[in-house]
Amino acid sequence: MPSIFINKINENKYLLYNNNNMKKLFFYFLLINIVNIHFTNAQTTCVTTMGADLTYQCVSQNEYILNLDIYYHCIDGEEICPLTAAQILYRSESLGLEGSYILIQTSGEEITPLCPEQADESNCNGGIYPGVMKYTYTNAGNPFLFTLPAPAADWEISFTELYRNPEISNLQNPEEESLYIEAIINNENNNCSDSPQFAMSPVPYYCEGIIADFSQGAINNNNTTLTYTSIQPLSYDNTVIDYLDGYSANNPLDTYEDEPFILNPYTGEMIFRPRGKQSAVIAILVEEHDADGTLKSSIMRNVQIVVEDCNNGQVNITPSAPQYGICPEQILDFTIEVQDADELNTISITEALVGFPSDNLPTVTQTINSNNYVSVNFNWQPTSDDAGNYTLVLDILDDSCPFMYRKVITAPIWVTDAIIIENENIQYCNNGEPMELSIGGGGPFIWSPAPESLMTDNASKVSIQPIETTTYTISNNCGTTQTLTVEVLDGFHLTVEEQIVCQGESINVQPLLEPADGLYSFDWQSNNAANPLNCTICSELNFVPTETGTYTLNVIDEFGCHEETTVMITVEELPTLELIPTKTIASQKGEEINIEAIGDFEAIVWSNGATNTNIDFNIDENTTLSATAITTNGCETTQSVDLFLRCEPPPMPTAFSPNGDGNNDEFRLTYTDVTCFEMQIFDRWGHNVFTSNDPQKGWDGYYHRNGYQQAGRPADIGTYSYIISMALDCGNNSSDCNNPANQHTLKGYITLIR
Repeated sequence: MPSIFINKINENKYLLYNNNNMKKLFFYFLLINIVNIHFTNAQTTCVTTMGADLTYQCVSQNEYILNLDIYYHCIDGEEICPLTAAQILYRSESLGLEGSYILIQTSGEEITPLCPEQADESNCNGGIYPGVMKYTYTNAGNPFLFTLPAPAADWEISFTELYRNPEISNLQNPEEESLYIEAIINNENNNCSDSPQFAMSPVPYYCEGIIADFSQGAINNNNTTLTYTSIQPLSYDNTVIDYLDGYSANNPLDTYEDEPFILNPYTGEMIFRPRGKQSAVIAILVEEHDADGTLKSSIMRNVQIVVEDCNNGQVNITPSAPQYGICPEQILDFTIEVQDADELNTISITEALVGFPSDNLPTVTQTINSNNYVSVNFNWQPTSDDAGNYTLVLDILDDSCPFMYRKVITAPIWVTDAIIIENENIQYCNNGEPMELSIGGGGPFIWSPAPESLMTDNASKVSIQPIETTTYTISNNCGTTQTLTVEVLDGFHLTVEEQIVCQGESINVQPLLEPADGLYSFDWQSNNAANPLNCTICSELNFVPTETGTYTLNVIDEFGCHEETTVMITVEELPTLELIPTKTIASQKGEEINIEAIGDFEAIVWSNGATNTNIDFNIDENTTLSATAITTNGCETTQSVDLFLRCEPPPMPTAFSPNGDGNNDEFRLTYTDVTCFEMQIFDRWGHNVFTSNDPQKGWDGYYHRNGYQQAGRPADIGTYSYIISMALDCGNNSSDCNNPANQHTLKGYITLIR
């Protein structure tokens, strides 16, 4: 199929250029069919995307082979229906040019890292384990290569897949977001270089609770330096996708506090100890710079970390990030040790030599020390014709079940008589922390003055800690000498005091900086699940912590010096306190009652000044007595007890004579300072003959209710019972119905005579 460039004219018409002769073709249905291969398939529910890589290889200044790898998440019971073709967009803002290009699917395979015994048990095959399919789209082998129309430093190529994996655990509404990746090509000044290639897929599997390390497996045979930065994942049209609360680009996983997420900006290695099953997306920006600092290329990787419930430990590599330089005609001999943390696992290593001359290949020998421990020795003597950059790739796999542990190590090798120093003038902050320096080229190297320690056998990486500005002279066996100057800056000092806060209280955490008048930027982070924190604009913290946790502060001054410290914020539980009794009523003024305070506390203070746990108190009036329990660190809990002075009502009469003589004609209260009043009169058969809610209205000796006796008829002579409920004020200035000291219920008998 010929390669094409596509430019949109209007809603229904597109302009198609043939790559050979740029002949303009107007068409309608053809392009619609091609583009719909992408969009129709992407809109089905049988594919959701986990990760993707978009890389390129330069054939000539403007011609490139593009390679797109898409990693699809298998859905239980669903057929995988990947894209048949993928649309790549390209544009240059500086030139004002843009267009499209089509890549055809060339291969597809399942890459779920299941052990051979359980290889068919992923949900790609109807099994129980989360599976992943890899599909490759490329124009390799196509005689019509992807051709840029003009030189520019900002050619951007991009790809969008419409549906992300809905099981992603660290993004907001992942099922509503698409996946966007891009790469930058710089073809100015006759530049023709490949982008970094990646031997490690971006969908690694790890076990919950076990330290993991993900290596990018980058292959870069250009004479350049790679840097790695964690950025926010992107959606369609380069829009940012928000993380869930508690996650960020610097904290993209749920991890344990003792092993938080760390990305090495120079090797791309990610180290972390995941907490719980999760599927976390991490976007990694890989930038390539030459010795002058010019951006040569960049790649945006979309990585998804899959964490499952398993028990497979990591594979340890020594050295962890191998890189070597050698002069022509010198012998390069080194050994990489590979050991699985589990003694029962068996390691297998597949080696690859990238870029080496076919007529002078190195010797690579594997020595099996034990089933879980293998040594890989590399020996090579390059000639003067072999100057260049090469890569040794070790693809390491163990046989743990159900998930095998895979790690890819890439060891860059320079054959040159040059000493490659990215920056000959470096600033170092004199804050007491050592600084690592890395150089490339033909080694081994000799430093003068000697660094504090060598971090590689050939001294390509060293640790320094100068107390004053120092110029280092570096030489190698090729007779080359270079200098590197380290300017020592004063730096600053950062401290944050440990904090103890009582449960439910707000806390203010202020860092102490010397000098205090410097210009600083702040970055607070926390992996605390109950109090997640990600604040890059907070010079201090003001919040209410709910549980004890560790918080990390990174401070950078105006010169780029930085310090990091952690502070433990301890949330102390409030003391328990109970007062017995919770309320009491004294029958008479001056009565002494006993109140006891029980609970878990260090000290107690009563509102009357007493400090004993058991006190006696005289009640002279209605009052509230409170007690405050205090812990060693000053956390307080206060409880109170209500104390009431009961007032007794005067006695009720025992007889009355409703004969109209004006003397004792009604049965009623002899006082009226009452509320919540109700009086009921019953005859000897229990029938209600009178009810009143007015304390000033008594019973006049007549039936006042219809029933078996007619209302209004004089009641018979005899004995009647009564029930009176009320709240009264008898000296305590309160007739509150809810005050138990004022509540009364009177029951008795009254004799009616005439």
